[in-house]
Amino acid sequence: MKRMSIVGTMVSLLLLSIMYTACGGGGSDDSKILKLFGTTTGHIDLGVSILVQLNPNNGAFMNTIGPVGYYVNGLEYDPGSDKLYGTTSTNDPTFADGLIEINMGTGAGVPIGPAGLKINNPTVNSSGEMFGWTEDYDWLISVDQSTGAASTVGDSAIETLGYGLAFDNDDNLYLVNASGFDSTAGASIYTIDTGTGLATFTSTIPALAHHGDFHPKTGLYWGIDQLYAGKGTVNPPDRNLLVINVDTPEILNSLPTVDNLHAITFFYDTATELVSNGSFETGDLGGWEVVDAGAGMFGVVDTPNVPGITPTLAGPSDGDWYVVSTQGDPTTTGLFHFFTVPMGEDDIRLTFDMFVFDNSGVGPINAGVLDHTGATNQHARVDILSDAAGPFDTGGTVVRSLYLDVDGDTAVLPYKSYSFNLSGDLTPGESYVLRFALSVTEAPIYMGIDDVSIRSK
Repeated sequence: MKRMSIVGTMVSLLLLSIMYTACGGGGSDDSKILKLFGTTTGHIDLGVSILVQLNPNNGAFMNTIGPVGYYVNGLEYDPGSDKLYGTTSTNDPTFADGLIEINMGTGAGVPIGPAGLKINNPTVNSSGEMFGWTEDYDWLISVDQSTGAASTVGDSAIETLGYGLAFDNDDNLYLVNASGFDSTAGASIYTIDTGTGLATFTSTIPALAHHGDFHPKTGLYWGIDQLYAGKGTVNPPDRNLLVINVDTPEILNSLPTVDNLHAITFFYDTATELVSNGSFETGDLGGWEVVDAGAGMFGVVDTPNVPGITPTLAGPSDGDWYVVSTQGDPTTTGLFHFFTVPMGEDDIRLTFDMFVFDNSGVGPINAGVLDHTGATNQHARVDILSDAAGPFDTGGTVVRSLYLDVDGDTAVLPYKSYSFNLSGDLTPGESYVLRFALSVTEAPIYMGIDDVSIRSK
């Protein structure tokens, strides 16, 4: 697909343009993105732990990545190996007291090996050495990341309960140890000697803050303020992430977060971002191109109540802006992003959030083409195209078809989160096109899109 052919056929609808901000501008450099992952409590009452992504600025839920398959009692990302690790509860029915690697795209956990001890709260220093805690002795342990085997470092000389263990940004190891199961029981803060395992008391705070991590930018400790209350608990307390300055000490903020959150880890995603303005937070379509063959358009909006659209839409899935399609008459419309896979990077993953509201209630109807001038055609699709493709090709220039459907016609139709591994489909050094498109002959299709990302490494 040649850029000039798309620009030459781009259509602007005056009737509908009041709904949208103008196209233009460009995205910022997102090559180093701070992320916050968490796992929910794994328990016989709740099932296996779920890997979730949280907002690293305010702790709010962003999206569910997937079930881990195990009861996770500790979470840690190692930048040296670019791997996400978890430890498993002694109550896990299939792999107790072990180290697992967690797929950051799907959430699935894979056992590495048994620790040989009860193991909890893995944490990695800047040299790539992993430590954890064992409740067999309330001692510090070192962990072999290749086998999962744990070895005791030494006696901490304290008893632990509802704790968090993490290295700060200067490689100081801290333990935040609850004084009781109640969230208001308070906690004691210790530094831990990684050579001897000895704990040295520094201060107290008036709340527990377990299974936390230090924020890479602010240097503040974030910890979880509630433990699992048990099955059948009436009005279980909401969970918050407490933001703590361990030096003063002071609780600086309490951030509402995911129900049953049990462990967190911050990290910088070192993959290369291939999509500019994927969350549309520039408030425009900078970095994207639109082609319309009838009476439709894609535009960036910041409200679920879009002028000219009857149903209430879901609004943005994250941030303030999202893209939505609309039509005045039958049309075929596409939203396109060109990208090139860097040489030497063969791990390529696409994620996006999308809803497809079919106002006709009769879709999907697939005529086999993206065209509104012939047979009845009422569907949306998402594809990866070769850079030689025409804007509405559906044949051999389609490298991979990712979606061909509609989601329904019930307001407010929620987003669905999509994740695709494109590693086997794309070649480093080659250029491609990501296409969101629709053909409409019956009634408008409102295709909402947000948080689009293609990352390679």
